[in-house]
Amino acid sequence: TEWMREPALGIDWTQLVALSHHLEVLHPFPAAATVRSQVAVTEVLDRGPSRGAVIHWERELTDRESGVRLAVLKAQALARNNGGFGGLAFYFFALNGSLPRISSVP
Repeated sequence: TEWMREPALGIDWTQLVALSHHLEVLHPFPAAATVRSQVAVTEVLDRGPSRGAVIHWERELTDRESGVRLAVLKAQALARNNGGFGGLAFYFFALNGSLPRISSVP
């Protein structure tokens, strides 16, 4: 969740609480490979002022050379200090001009 510390996103990362994580392994991981990691925020639910927001996101891992999807991590976090942004039930964050994906490559 290092991407949540990006100042442009406006998330108070000191007030984040992990709610859930679900890992789906799609293919066996190779013994040696370069793996690409790509994060997408899929939904942000506003719980109201002083109640926070729930951030739903996914991280997809792919074999960089073959493009094979190896695994998908689906997660939720409670941003306790970020509620009350107007009641939008579906919202994507943009970073580095990329919408809706936020890429990170090790």
